[in-house]
Formats: sequence, structure tokens, C-alpha cells
Amino acid sequence: MKAQDIMTQDVYTVQAEDPIWKAAQVMRDANIGAVPVMKGREVVGIITDRDIAIRDVASEEDNRTCSEIMSSNLVSCDPETDIEVAPVVKLCLATLLVVIQRQILKK
Repeated sequence: MKAQDIMTQDVYTVQAEDPIWKAAQVMRDANIGAVPVMKGREVVGIITDRDIAIRDVASEEDNRTCSEIMSSNLVSCDPETDIEVAPVVKLCLATLLVVIQRQILKK
């Protein structure tokens, strides 16, 4: 089985310069817990609902952007990655794995 066989097809994203509240609204409206952060068409990070709670709301700072609280150390793979033989990828599927093709988010 390949990553493309189980990945989410309809991906919601935010831009790095977007305010954090926009990421929260996207997650609320789509009923999801994380969104990839883009700089143009390149994935540069990911924001989770926990990131918003811990790194934004709890800090009591206003007017911050997605790039300020995103996690930039992404675990990613190619759509053709065989998840049956890639233990690190298999482990990440339990949390968040970004599928990227040539540094562009695969939709």
C-alpha cells in the first residue's frame, strides 16, 4: 500500500503570513486538527490545534502569524512511498504525515 492510497485528498492549507486565527477558522470549518502552512505553493510547516492553544493562546500575544507558531520540522514522504516497508513513515501515520511531491503539497 502506498501513501497516496490512504492520504487525504482534499487538503486545507494556510499561508505562512496568515494570522493564526485564520488557521483556527480553517480547522473549525473543516473539522480537522491540523493544516499545512504554505509559502506560495511550497509546504514550510504545519500547525495543529495544540500549537494554537499552547504557542498562541497561552502566550497571550496578539497579531501573530502562522509562521511564528508552526512546526517546521515536517515528517514527509512521496505519494509513491510504500507504507508497508517504511517503518518511520508507518509510525508517523499515527500522527501527522505530509505527503509531498517535488516539494509541492500533493492534493
